[in-house]
Amino acid sequence: MLMSILKLDFLICSMTQIGQIYNGLKNDTTARWSVRYIFFLLLVAIISPFICNDVALLSKNTEGLHSPVMNQLFSESRSISSEEETVWSIYPLIPYSEKSIDLDNSNYKSPFSDQEISTFRQRHWLGTDRLGRDTFAGLIRGTSVALKVGFLSTLLASILGIFLGLMAGYFGDKGLRVNIGQLILLTLALVCIVYQWIWGFFFGFQNDIWYEIFAFLAMLIIFSGLIFLLSKGQSKSFTLPVDYIISWILEIFKSIPSVFIILALLSLISVPSLWNIIWIIAFVSWPLLTRYTRAEVLKIKSKAYIDAAKISGGKDLHIIIQHIILNAIGPVIVSFAFACASAIVLEATLSFLGLGLAVEEVTWGSMLAQVKYNYKAWWLVVFPGVAIFFLIVSLNTIGRKIEKGMNPMLN
Repeated sequence: MLMSILKLDFLICSMTQIGQIYNGLKNDTTARWSVRYIFFLLLVAIISPFICNDVALLSKNTEGLHSPVMNQLFSESRSISSEEETVWSIYPLIPYSEKSIDLDNSNYKSPFSDQEISTFRQRHWLGTDRLGRDTFAGLIRGTSVALKVGFLSTLLASILGIFLGLMAGYFGDKGLRVNIGQLILLTLALVCIVYQWIWGFFFGFQNDIWYEIFAFLAMLIIFSGLIFLLSKGQSKSFTLPVDYIISWILEIFKSIPSVFIILALLSLISVPSLWNIIWIIAFVSWPLLTRYTRAEVLKIKSKAYIDAAKISGGKDLHIIIQHIILNAIGPVIVSFAFACASAIVLEATLSFLGLGLAVEEVTWGSMLAQVKYNYKAWWLVVFPGVAIFFLIVSLNTIGRKIEKGMNPMLN
């Protein structure tokens, strides 16, 4: 009977959390437009090859119809039929990619200046940079980079941060008991995962990132299963001060400026890539999410329904999944939005300084850096700067409105 009441309480709490998040966004015009803007940017990032590209969308030759842009996306081939074989071609709205160089319009062509073009359709509507690359195409490519870095790095940081925050907040210093076998396996797991993360992602198999992710997750699952199986044994166990260990690690990270950690990790990278930047930003972001999650778990842990679940014989894993995580999901979403905004700003800063990504990679930050060579190129500041500004404002607005929806006292 008591467990049925707890399950009903779980359902009510879940619906309440979802309702609070939804109302926090629905009842505010600014929040609604912020969500729409984020989804618009996601759509632009997904279809970017079909908006700005120097490869035809559709072509007809002696062999029939084919799509060079699809070949480029799926086979990484830029092979196109020769002019003699091509009957007609349909190009994207902007017939330039972010790496296309127009030497006739190099050296900072303004959007309003005269441009050396053969047809009106070839005009650079937002101007060019020093090399003659199209600003509009760079802006579209920068959208994809910013969203990938922001969301993926924050997602990776959240996985680690939420897990450690749950462990520290729920078990504290006396709530987790382990045996010798579990402790040995836990130590071995940490060594293997750290080794895989450093020598795998940064030094080896950099062209096969999904293999590395699969290997990482496989080790995590295997070690977790073995540690769980060892908990069934009858060997002598002892208390593991989880909260003290995690808090100690957080203090170490807090005492070291993030810029030093970033520079140290960047020095280990042999080949600059987008995935390396994502992992580095995730590595410096997880402590904040851990502290936030730990504070929320400590607050939720003191509630009466958690004590009732323990008294009724509920297992720790069941309580964490059914009650702790559910009630902490709202505040975690708030912290996710703010952390995502911080990650995007950090990536733009690194790109502005010329760190992390390859020199030929076009991002909002690298576009802003072009102004260092010509302060009169205002379009290279205005367009990427406005894009960064509205994306950060939208993410922060969504975070604030969700927070207010969950806590009416803030309104």
